[in-house]
Amino acid sequence: MKFFRYRELVFLYREAVFSICKAGLMRLGFIIAILGCTAQILSANSTKAQTIDATTIQVNVRNQPLLDVFKQIESQTTFRFAYNKAQLTAVAPVTFQSKNASLRTVLESLLNKTGLGFRQINNKVVIYQLTSSSTKIFAEEEEDKPETQAAQDQVLRYQGKVVDDHSGDPIIGATIVLKGATQGAVSNTKGEFVIDATPGAVLIVSSLGFEKKEVTLNANNLRLIVRLGVSAKTLTDVVVTGLYNRPSQNFTGAATILTREKLGKVSNNNLLAAISTLDPSFQIPENIANGANPNTLPNVQLRGGNSIANPTANTTDVLGYSNKNVNTPLFILDGFEVPLQRIFDLDINRVAKVTILKDAAATSIYGSRAANGVVIMELIAPQDGKLRISVNSNMTIETPDLRDYDLLNAREKLDLELKGGIYKSSINEEQERLNVLYAARLSEVQRGINTYWLSKPVRTGVGTKHNVYIEGGGNNALYGVSLTYDKRNGVMKGSDRENIQASSYLSYRLKNFQFRNEVTLGFNKANNSPYGTFDQYTILNPYWTPYDANGKMKYYLEDLSYQNGQLGSGKLLNGRVVNPMYNSSLAIVDQNRYKNLMNNLNVVWQATSWLRVNGRLSLQQQSDFYDKFLPPSHTDFASLNAEDYAKKGSYSRTNGDSRLIDGNFTADLNKTIGKSVFFGTLGMNFQDQRNEATTLEATGFPNERLNRFFNAIQYKKDSKPMGMESKSRLAGYLANFSYAYDSRYLLDISYRLDGSSLFGADKRFANFWSVGGGWNLHKEKFWASGTNVNLLKLRYSFGYTGSQRFASYLALTTGQYYQVPYNGQYGVYLLGYGNPDLAWQQTQKHNWGTDITLFNKLNISANYFIEKTQGALATVNTAPSTGFNSYQENLGDLTNKGWEAYINYTILSNKRNNINVFLNLFSAEGKYTRLSNSLEELNKRADTSKSTVPLIRYAEGMSPTAIWAVRSKGIDPSNGREIFITRDGKETNTYSTADQVVVGDSRAKLEGTFGVNYELKGIGFNAYFRFRYGGQTYNQTLADRVENVSLRQNVDRRVYTQRWQKPGDHTFFKGITDPEGYTVNAGPTYPTSRFVQDYSYLSAESISVYYRFSDTFNKRYGVSNTKISLYTGQLFRMSTVKQERGLAYPYSQTFTFLFQTSF
Repeated sequence: MKFFRYRELVFLYREAVFSICKAGLMRLGFIIAILGCTAQILSANSTKAQTIDATTIQVNVRNQPLLDVFKQIESQTTFRFAYNKAQLTAVAPVTFQSKNASLRTVLESLLNKTGLGFRQINNKVVIYQLTSSSTKIFAEEEEDKPETQAAQDQVLRYQGKVVDDHSGDPIIGATIVLKGATQGAVSNTKGEFVIDATPGAVLIVSSLGFEKKEVTLNANNLRLIVRLGVSAKTLTDVVVTGLYNRPSQNFTGAATILTREKLGKVSNNNLLAAISTLDPSFQIPENIANGANPNTLPNVQLRGGNSIANPTANTTDVLGYSNKNVNTPLFILDGFEVPLQRIFDLDINRVAKVTILKDAAATSIYGSRAANGVVIMELIAPQDGKLRISVNSNMTIETPDLRDYDLLNAREKLDLELKGGIYKSSINEEQERLNVLYAARLSEVQRGINTYWLSKPVRTGVGTKHNVYIEGGGNNALYGVSLTYDKRNGVMKGSDRENIQASSYLSYRLKNFQFRNEVTLGFNKANNSPYGTFDQYTILNPYWTPYDANGKMKYYLEDLSYQNGQLGSGKLLNGRVVNPMYNSSLAIVDQNRYKNLMNNLNVVWQATSWLRVNGRLSLQQQSDFYDKFLPPSHTDFASLNAEDYAKKGSYSRTNGDSRLIDGNFTADLNKTIGKSVFFGTLGMNFQDQRNEATTLEATGFPNERLNRFFNAIQYKKDSKPMGMESKSRLAGYLANFSYAYDSRYLLDISYRLDGSSLFGADKRFANFWSVGGGWNLHKEKFWASGTNVNLLKLRYSFGYTGSQRFASYLALTTGQYYQVPYNGQYGVYLLGYGNPDLAWQQTQKHNWGTDITLFNKLNISANYFIEKTQGALATVNTAPSTGFNSYQENLGDLTNKGWEAYINYTILSNKRNNINVFLNLFSAEGKYTRLSNSLEELNKRADTSKSTVPLIRYAEGMSPTAIWAVRSKGIDPSNGREIFITRDGKETNTYSTADQVVVGDSRAKLEGTFGVNYELKGIGFNAYFRFRYGGQTYNQTLADRVENVSLRQNVDRRVYTQRWQKPGDHTFFKGITDPEGYTVNAGPTYPTSRFVQDYSYLSAESISVYYRFSDTFNKRYGVSNTKISLYTGQLFRMSTVKQERGLAYPYSQTFTFLFQTSF
């Protein structure tokens, strides 16, 4: 399938590069496979021909250990020795000399009187302890049997090592037993074990926290590497920071760990929403404007955010390069930083685990990027074994949710217009025109025209997503290939988002080295609806119809003329109203596209059992494209005359490229000395990031078929090519030390030194650090008798993190060339004033926490936090006389404090029967504790701007989410006008922005989720409910759709039933007419406390049912993990506030059917 067509040479070049890379990777894989097979064949042929009788060697040793002698022999031959090191160490040093003797002769001489014997098994020489049984077995000649058959009947000594399949770390204390027998072994501190068994026997290897594994022994492989995958139930036993891992029981930081199983119970489509449901401190604020638009990135913040929001931030960047939300947390995917867009489009089926790091002990290792928290995501890694294919396929039905809209029908709307004085005038000629207009509209209503405009641009969208994952491998090599196709059709007609992702994973072990490489290709295409925005339809009058009498789409909804008091040719009766539906019949293009390449390389060297060195390098490259073409017949050009043909039709094109090189190098230490356990990490990382975008605009297109950019007549008048370029570099050094004594007393210390090009020349480097302590009380002796307390852990951490989420040029003084030369020279004017003293924004974090498990059923994790941002960055506007608009400065301190609690109770738990209930709570509040005088400029802007939307203000001691408005006493029953209260408490009918005070706070007092997970004999049910209690909201619907409306457009029903109409009316809303019956033209309603309402709600976030097929079914059809599920999203919502939601794009309800299996 071809996704993009490039018309410029540079785009063709990039396409060629991608093709060459793809072909190169395929060829490289083929070559590696051929070489591997050849090496295997050569190795097999060469070893088969050799025996210990035909191989001659020279040995000359004096008083040397047997172990050294065997190594000397290995250097002369292709044979490898298998032995028990302790048995060799017990033998006294030997002195021996031999020239050109057979290997059998040498071994017989060396092992004489040592109690040891030997046996050749292919290219291995097995050294074993002589006993009566073993002497009989190995001394017995079996000339009538092939060597392999003889080996099957002999007891051999197997040496093995048990390691973590994901990290490669040795697993200490793993149990190794022979299936059907009591004989066994336990792995030592290096993960090693020795066991005697016959080929063909089966080892059962298990360890707490890992999946059990069976290994069939054979005579050709006496050295085993057994890799155990982490059990899904115990993924939470390890905290992954992206740079190092720590055991949960020894970790002092605040972290939430979400497994793939937990995420899958909430959603199969939306990863970010699933995280927010499971952890309410991970917040996605409501986007009332864009609703369920599949092409809108959500805003994400953790624990309420720690930065001062910039109300003048760039929101027009269609590619998202410069529009960085200052409170977005840092996202780390498989060890590397990625943008929010990458997570937004990530297939949830590929995610193995999500770890949310919150406090200083958990995040300070990321230094200048960690103030808003860090979200670590790990993708699933292939498991060894035979080829396995996993399939996830779903279909999603998405229906528009219009329950928040309550608009008038045609008869009610016409009646409201009549009562509102629309058809009343004191001028006779004008009254005559209004009478004709009313009669024409009444005629339409009487003939049954009652258009429900809300249904016209929406649909029931049907989307599909399919993921295939192929995995397998052996002891030294693992591979995985993932393919995902995801097509989501939004509820606005013509809107959709298509994602195609392909990734390959290859892991190879060579002695103590592990090489891992993952390549991911992503293609995205997002179309916006040709119907325009939803709010264009909510204002259309229901007595209009989109089609004429012949069923043809109208260009104008109302195009009437009159003469002599009657309809007919003559004067225009009323202004023409264009039909937004007409545009849907045109060849409109409104599309975003991108293609990205991400290559992650990871090299691990297990230097010793206690020291591991890790090097990582990531290259991320993305090309973005945005095209918007409006044909000349589009209604946007309806007001242009014929002579303005050069302005009819427009094309806007933006192309961008972004590149990120991210690398880190770490050395990890893990050592146990007595009761003390030490973990240490030293490392450094670097980043080089570049973004570039160019925008061109052209106008004048002959028709909709000539829709290429070069078909334009001209560039847009008074426009020029626009663009942006951003470059930044980061280098950091990090260290972490963790200590646990007797698993009771815990200590974490982290330090990071960061240097960044983003900051002023005088403030280039900064230090970040943290200290955390913990106490496992349940490990104390006085808890020994309390069997009901399984876990009782106390934690505290303190430290500093930083933030650098702002444009790369703010610390630099920048200029712009004039377009017109003067005397042949181009001048430069000041574009932005750089601040060489621009310092790092630092956040001081305190966190007190506890983790409790009672009766092995009740789990509680709670945190109380105080986070104080010092030197918060904000934009300061300047006077035009300075030559530039603004500059960046450290302007104040912001304190954010709150608490969170996660409670889970397991009622029943076994393989196919599970019942548990949960409650997750979050509460936070913030306030400005110190502000610079420079912020007065922003407050003055709010004082002088008469906006119908509450503006952000800055005041010490006040909340960043405070709602500022003028206090209201209500509506005067005598005249329908609002009574305001000034700052000094006086009543007035005159609105003044200077009287604005804090009248509410949009942050909730308490919010969270609760629900139940249930499974009985494979039939499951999951329910997740979200609630909010307390806090306020400014009901913008009351302002924009009830009072600040034009009666010439359709309106909320409350305009018809609840607005003041005559003296003596006691109403909540001001009047639509004056006492004489004429329409009130008193101006819009500005922010008033009248529209500030207490805001609480309850919603069904996700409800799902599923059936997990039995093992009997799976075995019968040769499959595993077969499951069918049905998800519903936003099934209902109850709120204390009635307001229109989904203004530009409606909200939706979703129903998803999912099928999963592996074979």
